[in-house]
Amino acid sequence: KSFNMESFNLYFGFFMILVSFILMIRNKIKPIETFKTSSYQRSFTDAEGKEYTYGFPPVLGVTIAFIVGFSSGLFGIGGGSLMVPAMILIFLFPPHVAVATSMFMVFLSALVSSATHIYLGNINWLYALAVIPGAWFGAKGGAYLNSKLQSAALVNILRIILVLIGIRLVYQGLTG
Repeated sequence: KSFNMESFNLYFGFFMILVSFILMIRNKIKPIETFKTSSYQRSFTDAEGKEYTYGFPPVLGVTIAFIVGFSSGLFGIGGGSLMVPAMILIFLFPPHVAVATSMFMVFLSALVSSATHIYLGNINWLYALAVIPGAWFGAKGGAYLNSKLQSAALVNILRIILVLIGIRLVYQGLTG
């Protein structure tokens, strides 16, 4: 049997719910300190005074980013919904830094994807023009809210959004 959109939605929905669960128990599991062997290390102190040391091995970082970028380009899913949890869980990024880094990465990959889809003629310009203002104001509001929230609240919001996306995808996968 071939891999179709319904089975993708079903499996990816369950995966999103699993990632949300892992984010819920992330303080109870031993972190994967992959950055200890990395030359890319940073320290960050958040507004609450908590200090984070994080980083990534370049090969693993590029591999994960490639998989996420490929998946988001192929299936039209938001790469941030995978990159933020990966940065928090695997590389121990502080939530605020993970969100900001992911937004920058998504911006760059969206430029490339958008140019490709424009070239291929896949854009419905009327729909795009209708949603661009909402996306712009939403991004501005989200960035402002990110700067005001504590790290724990930011992770809780991410978990809720991942569960909602996961449930929606599972439903779409089951109802076809």
